[in-house]
Amino acid sequence: MTQLMHKIGIKRLLIGYWIISALLIFFYSYLTTVLTQTDFQNLLSQPMFALTFFTGCFSMLQSYFAEQLKGRQQLIYLKVALIQQAVSFNLFGFILIILLLKRAQFKDNNVKNSLLLYSGLLMLFISILISLLLIF
Repeated sequence: MTQLMHKIGIKRLLIGYWIISALLIFFYSYLTTVLTQTDFQNLLSQPMFALTFFTGCFSMLQSYFAEQLKGRQQLIYLKVALIQQAVSFNLFGFILIILLLKRAQFKDNNVKNSLLLYSGLLMLFISILISLLLIF
């Protein structure tokens, strides 16, 4: 496992994991619509299905923000993503983020535009709320 992480890189493994998990949720959504022979809109009216589908959408967005943010902004984003992974009981994502935070060097960058960071953090907070709704 550690050889795989060194070859691929923990960041790429984390991003790939988020993309693959989102694609699996989308595939599950598709199969559910086909097997139950209902419209996708009808399934989205069911709260558990809708929250699960939005979790997949947010997982895809997480991979985008983790790739685009650099330096200190990426460090801040990953720390909040760590909380989000813990709240959603995503153990594998949680472990990958911890490994990435320990091994990666987050050099400070002089990026003045932090709109991307704030957008990513807003998306993570919404994802945390959705995870909490799924729990309760």
